[in-house]
Amino acid sequence: MANLEVVAWDGEGYDEDGRHRYALLACAYGDTEGGIHHVPDLRRREGLRCVEMLDLISRMGAAKPEALHVMYGASYDWDHWVRELDLPSARALSAGHPIVVGGFTVRSNGVWFEVGKGRRTTQVWDMWKFWGQGFEPALRATLPDFHGLGVIKKFKELRGRFSWDMIDEVAHYNRLELEGLILLTRQLFADLGEAEIPPPAFLTGAGALAGALLRKYHFADHRGDPHFGHPMVEDAVLRAFSAGRIDPWQIGHVPEVRTNGVREVTVYQHDLVSAYPSAMVELPSMAKGRWRWHDGPPDGTWEERLSAWLVRWNYLPGMDPRTPHPTPPTRRYYPFFYRTRQGNVLYPPAGAGWQMWPEVVTARALGWEFDTVGGWVWEPAEPDVRPLAWVPMLFAKRAALKAAGREGAQRVLKYGLNSLYGKMCQSRGATYARPPANQNLAMAAWVTSHCRAKIMEAAHQAPDQVLFQMTDSVVATCQLDVPVGKGLGAWEVEELSRAVVAQAGVGSTWDMDGRERKKYRGFDPEIITADAILSGWMANHALGWDHPLECQTRRPVTLAQAVLSEASFEEFGNWVDQPRQLHLYGGDGKRVARSWESLHPWLEPCPLDPAPIMTADDGVPLSLDEMEDYCTGRALDFLSNPYEPRYAETDPWSLPEVAGRWRTREMQAEEA
Repeated sequence: MANLEVVAWDGEGYDEDGRHRYALLACAYGDTEGGIHHVPDLRRREGLRCVEMLDLISRMGAAKPEALHVMYGASYDWDHWVRELDLPSARALSAGHPIVVGGFTVRSNGVWFEVGKGRRTTQVWDMWKFWGQGFEPALRATLPDFHGLGVIKKFKELRGRFSWDMIDEVAHYNRLELEGLILLTRQLFADLGEAEIPPPAFLTGAGALAGALLRKYHFADHRGDPHFGHPMVEDAVLRAFSAGRIDPWQIGHVPEVRTNGVREVTVYQHDLVSAYPSAMVELPSMAKGRWRWHDGPPDGTWEERLSAWLVRWNYLPGMDPRTPHPTPPTRRYYPFFYRTRQGNVLYPPAGAGWQMWPEVVTARALGWEFDTVGGWVWEPAEPDVRPLAWVPMLFAKRAALKAAGREGAQRVLKYGLNSLYGKMCQSRGATYARPPANQNLAMAAWVTSHCRAKIMEAAHQAPDQVLFQMTDSVVATCQLDVPVGKGLGAWEVEELSRAVVAQAGVGSTWDMDGRERKKYRGFDPEIITADAILSGWMANHALGWDHPLECQTRRPVTLAQAVLSEASFEEFGNWVDQPRQLHLYGGDGKRVARSWESLHPWLEPCPLDPAPIMTADDGVPLSLDEMEDYCTGRALDFLSNPYEPRYAETDPWSLPEVAGRWRTREMQAEEA
């Protein structure tokens, strides 16, 4: 799309004298004929001034009023554009207020940055959310023949070691990034056209693609009352809502095994294909109908599928001899979640709470015994209407595009389909009185429950051999009996030769060629490694302590962090070392390693026990009488707590302007 006019922005900084200096800001524009033109950059050794950067953005907005202004991974830059604000102004900006300072009006919500002057505003969008990965890999995947890839890769690896003496080289690298970003943005819109996704109104990432699809197929016509017409139903739905289950069943090492020099399969990774989209297809319309109370357990009929049920479960033997306790099919996991007042989601052996239909009927089918008080069942007026029946068609279209080598078009379809769920449970940027147009938390709760039920059904086959489960996958030391295929809702199974697991999704696996796949997000990859984890387990066993692995992560102090206190505000924009610990025996609060001193996880996988007897929210263990109340549901305080959507108290667009101030009197005098 050469006729798409794009203005790309990028900035660079370096450390000197213990302070980080944002010393370069540049932009380039792509004209309607496909050409790329660079604007003279701003650069200053001591760091750029806020007002001169805002002025350049505003002037470019005036010069290119129809252009699309974009960045990639922009939060670092945006923080430095307002780094000179004083603390009250920074707090107001972080809270969503427009700040009037230095002749400009500034507003930012983490997705775009807006600079206004007079009646004219310029919005700069962060395109990172359309790729969700670093700029160089996104550019390489989308435009593998781009001439600047080698230089960009080299300087990305040098980042953090820039100095002012390198400014000309850094400026050249910056110009290449601007060129790449213009081409990347144009290619995104070309891919959207090929995938037949309407261009989104807001460039907020994959969620915007999902929103465009939902508008195209008129989903909002079927969502009905976002608060379900009755406070009791809404309360049940909010208590029944939970996201994907990420659960470490075991920790430890599955070593490589060779026979005649050939690696054997020791680990199997089972992944649901498009797990959330596959669950949406059978959802009924909620435009017309009613919620009906049903006493006792569900009948198990498909007509009841959109429903929430109040259940009580207790698999704790010997707690009260007067109360019978069913023998669970396994003690490696328990089927239902419990949300604490702090919002932590656990899967304990006893509890009471609202659960959605897929998990209730699946758990009973797998042999779990529990008490079902009753449930709220949605009875649609038009039971044959399926508002998301178009999902399989788009899934097939994506497969065809992928087979034809149309990587960009299939990617935007994949992102759009996988983000439909996020639009159903979106609350950010809206208020309770005016929730987002596509929000329906009952549908969202059903989708995640359906996925957890599918994972539970698979993992239940061999609970002693499951290593961990993620949102849409199960990793085990045996192959589970699941329908393998490429279709919507089928399973893909990958064979692996080795694994080191410290937590769910934290560790390493090795493919059948011996290549390591590392998953240590948020940790220093030079310190937190598979070998370090194995050595940590051995050292803990030898010394008799439960010691985590420790490392430093170097991160910038963001606006959101800086406004928390005067001390943190002094470090606003600087890169600081922050301590991070990796607990080696579960560490996420969902499971515990009992008698960890006797475990040998560096030699073999060791099971983690599910959350023990629930504790009160102040951390004091419950007495037997309290636990009995908790298990029978007589004490409402022990009922699983509701999910709390993150609504804004007031409409963000109605927040009043705040008169901002620069951080120092010298700056204020100079600006005056």
